[in-house]
Amino acid sequence: MNKITAKIHSMLKRYNKKCISPFSINCGNCDIFAQELQEAFPRGRMIWGEDWPEVFTTKVDPFGHCFFKYGKKYYDSESPYGEASPSDLQYYKRQEQTNLASR
Repeated sequence: MNKITAKIHSMLKRYNKKCISPFSINCGNCDIFAQELQEAFPRGRMIWGEDWPEVFTTKVDPFGHCFFKYGKKYYDSESPYGEASPSDLQYYKRQEQTNLASR
């Protein structure tokens, strides 16, 4: 397990003790979560999706979520192992599914 994944698991245990799930983190505390990763890994980058829409590989609306980029991977509370694109983060996958279902 890499260092960032280990840190995320440690953070999730702390949140879990407060009865806060990874889903809940991504629905209101994603910026706090990403900020803590930024402080632990200053070479990474805390990103709001709307500020960096060009990195998305699907037509999902990047607005409303903060995540963390470290190396070539993107992380948030539901993706402790990282994803190749922010489009692959569960937050955006749910949004994409909702958009498909409403068609």
